[in-house]
Order: sequence, then C-alpha cells, then structure tokens
Amino acid sequence: MSSQDRQISAMGDVVSCIFDLILKHLPPPPASVMVVCDEPAEAFSTRLESVGYQVARYSLSNEAGDLAVTQGDGGLGRSIGEVVGHGAVGILPTAWDAVFLYGDSDQLTPWIRALNGPRGPLRERGAVLICHRMERDRFEEEDAGLPDQDDLLLALYELGCAVQFNELVGEHDNSPIGHDRPNKRGHRLVVGRRDGVLVRDYRDGDEADILTMFREVFRVDRTLAHWRWKFRDNPYGAMRIAEAFSADGTLAGHYSGYPVPFWSPLNGQKEFVSYQIGDIMTRPGFRQVGLANTSVLGRTTDYFHRRFCHGQVPFMYGFITGNHKRFGERFLRYRYLHDIPYHVLEPAELGVGVKRRAAAFLTGLSVQPVRQMTPEFDAFFHEASQGYDLLVKRDAQYLQWRYLDCPDRSHALFAFRRFGRLAGWGVFSRRGNVLIWGDALFRKTTDVGTLKQMLDHVVRGHFPDVTRMEGWFSPEPHWWTRLLHDVGFKVTAEPNRLVAGVTTFDGSFSLEWIQRHFYYAMGDSDLF
Repeated sequence: MSSQDRQISAMGDVVSCIFDLILKHLPPPPASVMVVCDEPAEAFSTRLESVGYQVARYSLSNEAGDLAVTQGDGGLGRSIGEVVGHGAVGILPTAWDAVFLYGDSDQLTPWIRALNGPRGPLRERGAVLICHRMERDRFEEEDAGLPDQDDLLLALYELGCAVQFNELVGEHDNSPIGHDRPNKRGHRLVVGRRDGVLVRDYRDGDEADILTMFREVFRVDRTLAHWRWKFRDNPYGAMRIAEAFSADGTLAGHYSGYPVPFWSPLNGQKEFVSYQIGDIMTRPGFRQVGLANTSVLGRTTDYFHRRFCHGQVPFMYGFITGNHKRFGERFLRYRYLHDIPYHVLEPAELGVGVKRRAAAFLTGLSVQPVRQMTPEFDAFFHEASQGYDLLVKRDAQYLQWRYLDCPDRSHALFAFRRFGRLAGWGVFSRRGNVLIWGDALFRKTTDVGTLKQMLDHVVRGHFPDVTRMEGWFSPEPHWWTRLLHDVGFKVTAEPNRLVAGVTTFDGSFSLEWIQRHFYYAMGDSDLF
C-alpha cells in the first residue's frame, strides 16, 4: 500500500470514529446540520445525509477565509455558490439546528464567533460540535483541555453554550516532547449546546449590576469606591472578571480575582503574579441551571481559567468555606492545603508588667502608626523575606495599596522599631471587643519578649478595652508558628470552617510544594 493510500485509509478510519460519536450528540434527523471542514467535508456530509439529516457543506479552501458552499441532493437542495470569509455566515437565510466544525483550533475559532449575534445561523438550543486536530499541542495533564484550545472554548462560552462533552477521540500519542508535557496527536471532540446563558469578561459599566448582585447574594453593601480600588485601580492588574448573563441580559454569575505580587527565593523564580480569588457568586434564580461543569459557576470558573490563568499565572489561591469544599474540588479544580489555623490570645496573657515596659523603653522599642509608605519598607521586606519561602511581596507598594489606600479605612498599620530602625510591622482592625491581627512581617531573629512588648504596646496604647486578639496565620514558616505559640496564642478551629485552597497551572508549583512553603495571614484574603 502506498503512502497516499495509507493516508486515505487512516482518514477513513478517523471519519468513521468521529461520525459514530457525533451521532450521539446531534439532534435527531431530519435536523439541519451545517458542516464546516476541509478534506473530509464530503465524507461527513454524505454520511449525515444517508441517515436523514439535512446538510449544507462549507469546505475550507486553500485561501485563508474562503469557503465553497454546496448542498447535496439528500440535503437542502442545489448548490448556492461561494461565500467568502467566515464573516459571511451571518447573512445566510437558513438557521441551523446544529453546526459541525472540523479542522485546526485556530481555524475554527473565528467560525464559532461568527455564529454569535442576533443574525447568527444557529438556532437557540442548537448544538455546536467541534472536532479539532491536535498536531503538536502541549498541555498540562491536570487541565481539562489544551492551551491552544482556550480561544475555541472561550468563543463557545461567549456564544451562550454549555460545554457538555470535551474528550479525546481515536488514537493519540502520549510521548513526552520536553518540559515533562505530553504530546497529544489525534483529535478532540467538544460539544456545546446553546441554552441562553453566555459568559464573557468584564465590560465598562458592569460594576453597577455586580454590586447589586453582591448585595443580593451576600447581604452586604459594598461601595463603588471599594470595588474600583480592588478591581480597577489595582497596581498589579485590572478587571480579572468573568461574568455569566441570561438571554435578557440579567447578570447570573460572577467569578473574579485580584492580582497580587508573590516572592519566592526557591524554585528558581523570585517574583511573579498570582490571583487572590474572591467575590464568587451565582444569583439564586440561576443556581439550578446546568449541573457541575455546566452550571453557571462551573462555566464562569472555566472561562476565568482559560481567559486569565493559562500561561499567565502559575497558581491562584483563595479561602473556601467547608460546605463548598467538595464541589470546589470536583468541579472547580480547587486543591486544599489545610484547615486555617485560627490564633486566639487574651491580652492579659501577654504578661508584660511595668518593669518589662520600662525595659522596653530603655532598649529603644517604639510602636508608631503608619499613614504613608517610605523606602525603608522595601529594604525591610528584602531583608526579612529571607526567613520565608513563599509569600505575597509585602513591600511598600503593596502595603500602600492593600491597607493605606483601601477606602474602607478599617486598617491600622503599626511600625515596630528599635532605636528608630524598622524591626517589624503589623496590621490590625477592631471588630467590637475583638482586635483582629490581619497581617505581619518580622525577621526570623525576632525573640518572644520583643514580640510580646510590641503587641502589648499596640493594645495598651491604641485598643485598651479589647478583650481578645484573633487572627489567621499559616503553619509555615515553623519559626513564626513557634513564636506565636511562645507569645501565648492558642490555635482553634476557624469559626467559618474555612480552608486554604489553590488551583495550579504550572507543574513546577505542586500542591505539596505550596503547602510546605506558603506563608499567609488574614490580610491575604478579602475578609480583612
């Protein structure tokens, strides 16, 4: 058998395999099907006609964007000539029950986008079946799809489709081709069905609907100033937001994250950006739409991953309530580090008497409120961060934006000094008779007595009537956990059963690696 004959035979096997599978996802005949593909266009359309479908064939030509359109005797009638470019599909008179596309993902994405709009040639509740070739695509094993597939799936979500099927078809080669990423050769079939819920990224003016839904879902009034500070004016990146809308334009779901700078002297990567995930919500009337991955939350999550994460951040992180833990793990790709250690201390247990306070004065200890950042906070971060393996880069720019520029004005940042030299800092917020210790950075050489004196000064000088101090602090680094224990903090269960979770997009940042090295505090969440 010649090489050409083998190729023809192999293509016939591929067509048969794909055809058997797409029949399971097409509406029953005599539904109308628009076929868009190149070499096997006639084979697909002939087989579909033979089982009773009405078919029009759009064959991609050698010229980019040109296609010839024919309708066979078993389909909708005579040839209707040539249409130039995928942009022309919107002027065709026929609305199709289904569209089948076959080719390379970068060829097919413009066609999916052309199906959108009020004059798009796909009926409501219509199906889109996409079989794209994978010649040399690379992807992370934990990904549901391929990086080269992202634009294709984003276009499907923006068309208003729920992705109901996304799997490899036929033979594929798993041989590694570098960076421990497998090479998948073969085909992938993606099936979407239009159901009136579309997902897209943020557009100017959406914040009015977002704030209304936030109030409805969480029963909390968030100001426009707070929203702009967090999502628009963030110095590390703006508008990382995915939104789901119903056919009438009602906001149905929302998934967002705000970028934060990370620092790690390990793993060969000192500085990068990650996302702190927050404001995840679905409007009550849309919580029964779809199941799991096809739910409004499932779609907005996948859209966010493909639009903002793949190839852009190594991981993202957040803090999840216990009752959402299983759903998040099964359908949203969350992986959990541990339950959050909740530290509690009664100020009287600090045990700092008059003599120790006098001694602190003699050793040059001072505690001062901070209202504006200075370069010394950058120098202190670079020095103190040597005691940490992985943390948000708490330098002057970050502290200015995160706490001092926050429009809520609920944070009190204190600098701890020895003879005028910065020795550490902490951020606090009062809630009733409880003082929340939300963030801190100290040198690894800090001793127990010094930390006790500093905390005593904060309480006695600024919050004298609080009865308890509380805060989150991660188990890592061990020296910090031991220091808090020696100061007198007791670790209890977090009141809201929160767990720390991550979603990884880079294989060099494994769950176990992050768990061993990540330092976080309550200020690393949007709950402080």
